[in-house]
Amino acid sequence: MKLIMKALLPILILSIALTGCGASADSSSLVLNKKGVITQTIVEEWDQEQYDKKELQDQIENQITEYGQKIELNSIKTKDGKITVKMTYQDLASYVDYNQVTLFQGTVSQCQASGYLLEGDFKDAKGEPVDRTQVLNIGDKCVVLVFQEPLSVKIPGKILYCSSSLELVSAKEVKASLEENSEDFLLPNPVYVIYK
Repeated sequence: MKLIMKALLPILILSIALTGCGASADSSSLVLNKKGVITQTIVEEWDQEQYDKKELQDQIENQITEYGQKIELNSIKTKDGKITVKMTYQDLASYVDYNQVTLFQGTVSQCQASGYLLEGDFKDAKGEPVDRTQVLNIGDKCVVLVFQEPLSVKIPGKILYCSSSLELVSAKEVKASLEENSEDFLLPNPVYVIYK
């Protein structure tokens, strides 16, 4: 309910989304494809007595209409006290603008030029610690993805390195989590996935 309420607070409009594409169906996730299309799945606790699904759907559809044609609401489903919303964004800029969150994709030099300095500890695809210098020396041969939301992210390539706080789910997927009982909506700092 945290992400839903976060989005509802400013103008009582929800900004959530959903994917299939191999991501877990019981947790929030983001899937990026090679063409730049982003599908987001958010799964939250849902109090059907307090909130109305149809009203929520209308609010999302109205907000999408105001935003433009680059976003699509795919589905809203409620089951077993949870709500799952699926939305598709035609590009990264639409996702960032619509949700007002951190999501960056580019080379190491583009990443640093945008203010993301690849700080923190890193590990390789096997989960072994690596020196930050090794990550920085990869240059512009690979792609860096930067995000700050607590969710699973599936990327269109093979993971080489990632922030050590991320859980390696597979060769193409990581999961970021908040500390237990955290009231925050976002991770304390951006996290990084380097892939090719």
